[in-house]
Amino acid sequence: MHLFEANIHISAAEELLKWYDLLEKGIITPEEFEKKKRELI
Repeated sequence: MHLFEANIHISAAEELLKWYDLLEKGIITPEEFEKKKRELI
C-alpha cells in the first residue's frame, strides 16, 4: 500500500468516526449513518 492510499483509508475511518459520534448523540438517524458509511467504505 502506498502512503497516499493509507492516508485515504485513515481519513475515511476518521470521517466514519465523526458520523458515528453524530449518530450516538442523536443528531443523525441510523439511516443517514448507514448511507454515509456505504459512501466511505
